[in-house]
Amino acid sequence: MLRQVIAGLEELPNDASFTQIKAVLDLAALRTVPDPIRRRALEVFGGEEKTGEWLTTKIAVLGGQTPMDILISTEGEKEVLAILDRIEHGVFS
Repeated sequence: MLRQVIAGLEELPNDASFTQIKAVLDLAALRTVPDPIRRRALEVFGGEEKTGEWLTTKIAVLGGQTPMDILISTEGEKEVLAILDRIEHGVFS
């Protein structure tokens, strides 16, 4: 996976912006997410770029952690799936 990240970064122009670099890193993070969560997040957000960004953004409902931060446990996976369901139904708190 590291090779994919490096290849993605090498494709960027020398004057790449922070946003461009973060997008490459967000997509790399997306590839590490367990498949059921990745599929569900893609359904909710509609694309890899938005999904990767959400997974690596600190959110209040997680106490300022990112969804990636809590995916290290089964309980964390359940919590991320529950949040995705709430987002899909317009419940943001």
